[in-house]
Amino acid sequence: MLGLSCHSATCLAEGDEQSVDEALTLATIHPCLPRAELVEDIEDFLERDRIDAEVRIKVGEDDGAPWFSITVPGAPATSRIFDDLPRECVEARRVVALSIALAVDALAPARAHGTSSWPSAEILAYGTLGSSFPDKVALGGGLSARFAHLGPFVPSLGGFAVTAAGQHLGSAPSLRYDATLVAGRLEGCGMIPVGDRVALALCAGPVAGAFTTSPSGVPDAHSVTTLWLGAVAAFELHVTLARSLFVHLGVDGLLSLRRNVVQAQNREGDPAVLQEFPRVQALVRAGPGFSF
Repeated sequence: MLGLSCHSATCLAEGDEQSVDEALTLATIHPCLPRAELVEDIEDFLERDRIDAEVRIKVGEDDGAPWFSITVPGAPATSRIFDDLPRECVEARRVVALSIALAVDALAPARAHGTSSWPSAEILAYGTLGSSFPDKVALGGGLSARFAHLGPFVPSLGGFAVTAAGQHLGSAPSLRYDATLVAGRLEGCGMIPVGDRVALALCAGPVAGAFTTSPSGVPDAHSVTTLWLGAVAAFELHVTLARSLFVHLGVDGLLSLRRNVVQAQNREGDPAVLQEFPRVQALVRAGPGFSF
């Protein structure tokens, strides 16, 4: 019989953590329960690969029937014998792994949802759709790396590039240019879990990069690159798909601290057409993320 309740405060172990592989002992080797695959399935159901250091998991076989027992000091042992499992080895192994994961969560619930469940690093890749720059939608992408979570706080370092092509300059249809922003972003993010697989993130920080305007269809014209300095505030939604894979949707608000303009000159070298870029821009981004 599998007991999944815990009535003693001693069930909440306060020791260090260990990997699932370190906690697992195979008394006998069942043909459908190879160690590596069983550990991976347990981690998938736990949605983490670290558990309390005092948890001990033992798996064996008795007359062809797999069994497991889980012990935590100061709490009754939990065990189960599987007399009737699916014939397919993969399905049988996942049934055993799910039962073990449920029992581990019941015996050490504080470790199941505490700060140790945060990954140590994340990589976010994304495509970006930007607001008008100033009259064309900007397209681009970026990459961010987020490092060792300090509880719900996450430092983030990344970069992105967006381009709006074929923008009009003034009323002349032949005056067109491309505008490109390539920048790095350094942020502090606060993570807010709202479910087992869903989390929100609020991020803010400085942005610095290069802003380039490249004219097209204009004789004797040349590209101009200027320093772009600003700040970003972001809101993100993260949805976990697997233990190390998630998707994210974000909205960035960019504030430029410098005046960015593009201009055309007449034959005398005087400004003939002047266009200023908005100080505030919005970017919508989405893509996959990988946690480690």
